[in-house]
Amino acid sequence: MSPIITTGPTVGGVCTRLEITDLVKNKKQFSLFIQALCDMQGIDLDGYQPIPVATPKTKYEDNQDDPLSFFQISGIHGLPPVAWDNSGGKGPTSTRWKGYCTHGTVLFPTWHRPYVALFEQVLQKTALEIVEKYKYGAEWVKAATELRCPYWDWASPDIASPPEEVISKETIEIEIPSGSMTIKNPLFSYHFHRIHPSFNDSNGEGPVFNKWENTLRHPKSTTDPNTESDVVSLITSLSAEHGNIREQVGRMFTIVDWASFSHHASDKGKDKDSDNTTKSSLEAIHDNIHVFVGHGGHMGYPDYAGFDPIFFLHHANVDRMLALWIGLNPQFELTPGPSEKGTWTIEEDILIDKCTNLTPFRRSQDPTDYWKSYQILSTEKFGYTYPDFAELSSQDPKYKEKLQARIFHLYPVPQVPGIPNTLTPFHDWTIRIRVKKFELGGSFRVLFFLTTEDVGGLDISHPAYVGSYSVFASAAIDYCSNCRNQADAGTVIQGFVHLNRKIDALGLVSSADFHPVDIVGHLSQSLKWRVEKDNGIRVDPPSSLEITVSSSELTQHLGEIVPRLRETRFHPEITRGRLGGFRQEGNV
Repeated sequence: MSPIITTGPTVGGVCTRLEITDLVKNKKQFSLFIQALCDMQGIDLDGYQPIPVATPKTKYEDNQDDPLSFFQISGIHGLPPVAWDNSGGKGPTSTRWKGYCTHGTVLFPTWHRPYVALFEQVLQKTALEIVEKYKYGAEWVKAATELRCPYWDWASPDIASPPEEVISKETIEIEIPSGSMTIKNPLFSYHFHRIHPSFNDSNGEGPVFNKWENTLRHPKSTTDPNTESDVVSLITSLSAEHGNIREQVGRMFTIVDWASFSHHASDKGKDKDSDNTTKSSLEAIHDNIHVFVGHGGHMGYPDYAGFDPIFFLHHANVDRMLALWIGLNPQFELTPGPSEKGTWTIEEDILIDKCTNLTPFRRSQDPTDYWKSYQILSTEKFGYTYPDFAELSSQDPKYKEKLQARIFHLYPVPQVPGIPNTLTPFHDWTIRIRVKKFELGGSFRVLFFLTTEDVGGLDISHPAYVGSYSVFASAAIDYCSNCRNQADAGTVIQGFVHLNRKIDALGLVSSADFHPVDIVGHLSQSLKWRVEKDNGIRVDPPSSLEITVSSSELTQHLGEIVPRLRETRFHPEITRGRLGGFRQEGNV
């Protein structure tokens, strides 16, 4: 067979990816999205007649064998350990499976762009087949032509959770030309036609991925093969984490160098001269969402995350964040980084950069011609854009200023209180977390509270809860060379949790400028944390965990959206001497 080319949607030119809440309101387009997703997942809708679906792909014995099925496209992200579309560049770099994983490297944002575009092109092609076969009419053809993969803005100023059509409805009512029909909801979960032998039970402790026939979010039990998703727990989690995620996103947009923006490694390839000591990378924020949504389910583990249908809505928003950041930093340099032990298609011990093949996403019929990062920095290459760029022209001298205003309206950065001027200092307080990524053998998170109580009995709905830092780590590193190498090397990653919002809400200080004189004592007594695995099991802090608190002194000029940094100071005395706290002088 000819190699599969990643083109993105091929009909309609450049159209807008909609936020999922807005897509739900577009009845015809949402209906086609659902029907196309059902077809990709191999859902048999015959029992729901007269719902029309595209002709079954009879050349495959099972939908999961089709390289353009939901199962196969989702599997590119992790398991099963099989080369997708025989992708191997000039030949695989190893006879042992290494996966395509680029997590923790400078290619993290750009590798996922053609990935979502591939999903999107199959989605639109399937929707067009539906309207053509069943003669839906001109309005439906237009809806299919403009259909793009929706995104879920998890940092939205309005809502913390995606709509019920994504997270709580097991069946869903959609519009069809003859009226409406209720069908199985392909966004709620994905049903495996058969479970691949590579799926495991995470060392016998659960999750039991080798027994679950459907993808789960916040499973009520991680060891019961017949468990179900806990929707209430999921919504509670997203609500509790929403404020901190919004703060992380706002600060992320003030990063100016690619290495610090692109991935979560604590120091590799980072620009030492940049002020990024208090700002989470795009990948670190992305990791948080995976763990918040999964919590013992598929989204919480890189090997299985792609099978949860919410994955592509999540990554469409990650891609949107990339597009917005590039809009603010059009002259950025995609700096190289180490390949370490490589992947199935990337050699060991080389520098990966803007010219590295983004396998397995091919650019042409030449089976060795893959997209490269420098070729896909514009979303228009794959036929889509985002609402944030509406009525903006890159030729406008004030383009960056207008885009910046839109971004920071959605995702605020710390603001100096009162009337902004150069004489009004303000301190922004941040927790920095550093830890070895693979020390606990899978995903886990560190939860923070501001309280004098014992936090062992507190949950995330408690008023003292600040937020958490999540580690999104594979539990099946034998199938991923990049993961094995990072585990062997003891790769340290980092992220940040911000404190001002909660300090203010709890009324811990009366001073408007949050001066260290007023804050350090409070935090020394009240800042507490605990560690739990993604399945919710509480564990002792890993030996590599180091938590340090900093304060950044800011000032703001009239008319400026983003405050200026004077200096960042670390306060090791706040956490020194505690399990997981500050340990080494000079390690700031």
